[in-house]
Amino acid sequence: MKISPLFGIGNITFGMNRAEVQSIIGIPEQIKNQNAKEDDCMPEVWCYDKLGLKLEFDSFYEFRLDRIKITSSDFCIYDESLIGLSEESLVGLLPKATLDSEYNSYKEYKVSELKLEVILENEIVREATLEPDPNVEFFMYCSKNLQRRFTCKRILKNNARRHERKVAAGLYVIKEGLADSSLGFLPSDIEWFLGNYLSINPETRDLWCDGIELKKLDFTTKNTASIYATADILSSTDDSAHDVCELQGYITISSTGKKLKKYDLKLKRRKKVITIKK
Repeated sequence: MKISPLFGIGNITFGMNRAEVQSIIGIPEQIKNQNAKEDDCMPEVWCYDKLGLKLEFDSFYEFRLDRIKITSSDFCIYDESLIGLSEESLVGLLPKATLDSEYNSYKEYKVSELKLEVILENEIVREATLEPDPNVEFFMYCSKNLQRRFTCKRILKNNARRHERKVAAGLYVIKEGLADSSLGFLPSDIEWFLGNYLSINPETRDLWCDGIELKKLDFTTKNTASIYATADILSSTDDSAHDVCELQGYITISSTGKKLKKYDLKLKRRKKVITIKK
């Protein structure tokens, strides 16, 4: 099946609803978070184990497909099977792939412009995740009713809360020892959370975040994490602008991990400090 970065795989495209996906590849073997309600903090996940495929449907956007994870060599990009590639072959096939994190025998590569993340184990590609084109407002995939329901300002605020919940959920699984901070989607979730915050603030509206690298994450108390990271910050008004900025501070999550209770982060860019606070 062909991988089309930013669009989907085969005939399955980002923005499809569950019925549309089911009409193409049938009923999944397993559905996680099936009882998710609209605007829940977690997506509904369809697992096709025989196909080596997991599909995530965003509960905020009418359960539209917004993330694809593959683990089978049946999926090809540029006529090459992605799963099973060696590290050297991966970099040769995707020259803009950059090493994002490394932990023991695991490495994570990211191709930012393709919204593609690849995980290697023992220098072999084992898993890849695709996300939709960030230049397309995701609500445009949804029904006209949903599009009319929100003003642009309200969408930004709702997106901010949504990304806060994703960061909280990621920190919760790390706190509970269910995942390591160098793997998973936490850096990506922080990237979207930070980018959304910058877009809301009039003083930073022209900036966006194009990647996060976690350097250190420690829970200083039961529900409060101290974070130190670097953030790639770009500008919509200056094509040459690309700053690698320090991001540090703390985030406190609720005991259930469903929301961020408060946070105080400092983003240092060009001798200025941008405060992200709740």
